[in-house]
Amino acid sequence: MGEQRLDLGDPPAPAIGRHSCHPRLVVGGIDVDAHIYVTWMDDRNSTVAGSGYDIYGNHSLDGGTTWQLSDYRIDIGDQPGRNDSWYPHPGWAAGPYFLWRDVRNGQGDVYTNLFSIGPDEGDIFYVESFDGGQTWSHPPLRVNDDPIGNFLDQSHPWLDFKPDGTVDVVWYDNRNDPANDLQMETFFAVLHPGAGAFSANTPIAPPMPPVTTWNWTGDYIWVDTDAATAHVALTGSGTDPTHGDVFYTAVENPEPPPQPGACCTPGRGCEFVTEDECLALGGEFLGEGVPCDPDPCTDAVCCLDWDCTVVTAAECRDLGGIWHAERDDCDPNPCGARYADHDVGNCLLTVTAQGIVGFTDGTQAEGSGFVYPRARQGENHLFLGGLWVGLDSAYVANRDYDDDPDREWQTSVDPDGHLWIDCEGIPDQSMWAAYTDSAAAEPRGLLVEQESWAFAREGNQAMDDFVILHYTVTNRTALLEEDVYVGVFLDFDIADYTRNLGWADSSRNLVAMHDANEPPDIHVGLRLLQDDLGGPPLSNASLIDNQTFVYPQAHMLDADKYGFLSAAGPQYTLLDTTGFGAADYSVVTAAGPFDLGPGDTQAVSFAIIGGESREAFLQNATVAQRTYEQGPSATREPEAVPDAVRLLAARPNPFTAATVIRLILPRRSEVDLGVYDIAGRRLRSLLDGRRPGGVHDLRWDGRDSRGRRVQSGVYFLRLRSDLSNHDCRLVVIR
Repeated sequence: MGEQRLDLGDPPAPAIGRHSCHPRLVVGGIDVDAHIYVTWMDDRNSTVAGSGYDIYGNHSLDGGTTWQLSDYRIDIGDQPGRNDSWYPHPGWAAGPYFLWRDVRNGQGDVYTNLFSIGPDEGDIFYVESFDGGQTWSHPPLRVNDDPIGNFLDQSHPWLDFKPDGTVDVVWYDNRNDPANDLQMETFFAVLHPGAGAFSANTPIAPPMPPVTTWNWTGDYIWVDTDAATAHVALTGSGTDPTHGDVFYTAVENPEPPPQPGACCTPGRGCEFVTEDECLALGGEFLGEGVPCDPDPCTDAVCCLDWDCTVVTAAECRDLGGIWHAERDDCDPNPCGARYADHDVGNCLLTVTAQGIVGFTDGTQAEGSGFVYPRARQGENHLFLGGLWVGLDSAYVANRDYDDDPDREWQTSVDPDGHLWIDCEGIPDQSMWAAYTDSAAAEPRGLLVEQESWAFAREGNQAMDDFVILHYTVTNRTALLEEDVYVGVFLDFDIADYTRNLGWADSSRNLVAMHDANEPPDIHVGLRLLQDDLGGPPLSNASLIDNQTFVYPQAHMLDADKYGFLSAAGPQYTLLDTTGFGAADYSVVTAAGPFDLGPGDTQAVSFAIIGGESREAFLQNATVAQRTYEQGPSATREPEAVPDAVRLLAARPNPFTAATVIRLILPRRSEVDLGVYDIAGRRLRSLLDGRRPGGVHDLRWDGRDSRGRRVQSGVYFLRLRSDLSNHDCRLVVIR
């Protein structure tokens, strides 16, 4: 890469004898494109070389390959070159942070603590950036809290960050020797997340003896933190001013001071006060940091799963709901996605966040079913269907027929399981939802994450004729579940549902149905999809005689469901309707058995398929299997990068006050997620750094890095990671 000069605003030495010195750097951001921030002391603004140092910086966002075309001053808020700023120290948490010592509030020289040359007053200052160094907090925060103008000195600062974002700072300080300005102590302070000032300063080590001829301090101090403790190493003169010793001390972080938040007061509306002040006003405190804009004390939408009501924020919290200040009515229902249609390609399928497919319930008031072929204005061929997970003959988690008293699936709360749609479609349309068996009388701790993929691309017409359903089942209990089966049940009704026929082919893991009377012989069906990763084998692919198993009680019994899942006997395996004749049938395809230990997961996938003849159906089933084997990115252009990170659409979008973005990481990854305007300027950093695998919900309040509300318009989420990159469009309405 070669050496690159960074102090670009200063003529190359020795043109006028200027100094750029004492460099420090910090590396953060992404492994592939590391963010490198370098800071140094620079006397370019002084009238006298070697004096009047300012703190300057430069940074690279691509691992040091390129740097900013001009460096920038960091010790803002003071006239350039007027006072010395020394000892810059950078850090990285969610972005770059800088600490330094300067004498803007007094006078002095750099080594005042070493030689005490006259009266001096150096302070410790701190700045931070929330947008990758484009802007800095202004004015800088003064760390030491002794009175300004006392001509007592602070120097040699160091900082580190706790996992929660708390900033810990240590430095040398002689405020307690006002008469002689000689004796030093080590001081400590913290900046809690969201606080506007550092905590009260605390001495954490015994005073060093007064300086006589030499004092071993220099830059020799260090702090490193864990979740609760600051660990400090320092060099001092101990009992002998002529010799240095190494010391260690530790200090527990103080409790953060009470922070104000929204308080709903009788007759006064919302007051932004602390909890104690709120109680004194006779109000209800909604929490630290909760803003009064928008007013949480007025009525607005409260979402209780899919149900919507209009109450205050406090009432919504008591109900266990999610309050949406930007909406004041429930029409249309804004509370999560109840269902959504896969509507690309030649088939249309409704999926839900409760394990049922086709419609949200048997009334068919919400949903479109399975429409095929769309290219010729085909009809819906599905009454209802859904996922079955069988643990034993007395417990099969499902949600299909309304008359079933045991409808176990319910939208997940943690993680939030409402339907999400990928920002950047890979494949052409991808959705995600999650649900649990928490609606059961005695839940068994099942969590299902459901992904569904639909395809439509020129040149791949055969990919238009199916939708893939990918289920990941997790056992969230401490108990082992043995002989588990997973299957999909579909009650197809093709034209006259009493005149349907069907057939199964276990060698292809599929089952299909068609109408006995309808040319051109539309076929719809279901296939278990398998790859070489060792998933559970096919356990059954069968038709179900509804007159026998559904009609008697208007739903299926768990014992019969488990029987079909496991092919428990000849009554649970119907491979052809030839001997039975046209009637009302359903289909099931299942995989298993397998064991599901505590915390274990098992993935199982199926395809719902259409074809305009038996031959076309089989061909489409083959393409579905091949597509699954190649992965959902198979329909992308050859040069496209296979998807690894999932960036799901913001909800709501468009939005007025705030929106939530869901990010799914397959494993621990370095990620950078920011909000940009249409000119490509970064307005806000939402996530920057290493994050564990799993689901991450991020909230954007429609404000930039300085806390200003952005205007109405189009904005973009931009995700960059060591796995893949994504972009997503957001719309703000004011």
